[in-house]
Amino acid sequence: MRYEKRFARFKKIILYLLLFQLPVAAGSTAAQSMDPPLISEGPQGKLRLQARGSPLEKILDAIRRNFRLEIDGLEHRAQESITYFCEAGSLEEALKRLLRHLHENNYAFEFREERLSRVAVLPEAKIGPAAPAYQEETKEPVFPPSLVNVVQVIDVVEGTQAQDRGLLKGDLIVEYDGAKIGGILELVKATKEKSPSESVAVGVLRDQEPLQFVLNGGFMGVRIQSISIPKEEMDNYF
Repeated sequence: MRYEKRFARFKKIILYLLLFQLPVAAGSTAAQSMDPPLISEGPQGKLRLQARGSPLEKILDAIRRNFRLEIDGLEHRAQESITYFCEAGSLEEALKRLLRHLHENNYAFEFREERLSRVAVLPEAKIGPAAPAYQEETKEPVFPPSLVNVVQVIDVVEGTQAQDRGLLKGDLIVEYDGAKIGGILELVKATKEKSPSESVAVGVLRDQEPLQFVLNGGFMGVRIQSISIPKEEMDNYF
């Protein structure tokens, strides 16, 4: 009789565990399945990025950790909730899709030894409408000067060749290896085509004065943005 009572008590304990513990475990598993890994390998070895209502900061931190990559310029959007999915054949392609999803169209990719090392998201150049003014005496319209796009240095990275060779914040990079530079992507492409063992002439406007610097190819060490200036200021260089 004593053993029967013990066995009945044991059965009650097992029943309690089945009724109250298993649903908790099942709920925990379901919760985990609702939160997929931010970065994983998709079919055919493709890179998969996916997020369901995740803060943008969490997505960017995962990319930084997995690929040893610097990402600047999105700090003001860190807490935005992002739902996103893509499969891409390369990290560069995946990042371009992510930036397009975020409606960020002004950015630069920097490479070191053919490896993507930094992404800089830059503010859009703001250009107002070209509305004419009028001379007081003749009432003839006076149109604003025509504008051209150039690349402006907004910061020089400490310890890089740009700092060593004397480039400064505010410099306008207008020429690289003899070719005119009219935008960020042009400059990034041009630097990628030159190896660090090559010497390259870089044309700069500083306070409307033309200067020339000799740098090595590849990573320069500057943070840049696109701006527009009157065409006549560009004529001071060319």
